[in-house]
Amino acid sequence: MNTRQETIGMWLGVLGVAMFAVTLPMTRLATGTQDAPQLSPWFVTLGRAALAGALSVVFLVATRSPRPAREHWKPLSLAMLGNAVGYPLLLGYALRVVDASHAAVITALLPL
Repeated sequence: MNTRQETIGMWLGVLGVAMFAVTLPMTRLATGTQDAPQLSPWFVTLGRAALAGALSVVFLVATRSPRPAREHWKPLSLAMLGNAVGYPLLLGYALRVVDASHAAVITALLPL
């Protein structure tokens, strides 16, 4: 691997961390609070999932990736339900009650 590829990889990693870092504040901004609700957590969740799905399709078509084998559909569906629906939906409801800074601390502790 040459230095240019390493640099690109590092910047893509920084971009990924930055995008994940704004997840909680942007979700809080979109859903509002209990006293002043904005968008429904369902709407925010399904919008995020639709955008992620569209970008994934573009990437998979551009790279000519093969379709997953039939035995992989169930694990992929379970991962999709948890990552694209479960986490954002519960996060949307939770951020109506808790500040984004407090939720960020809890989210940071999850891998532990």
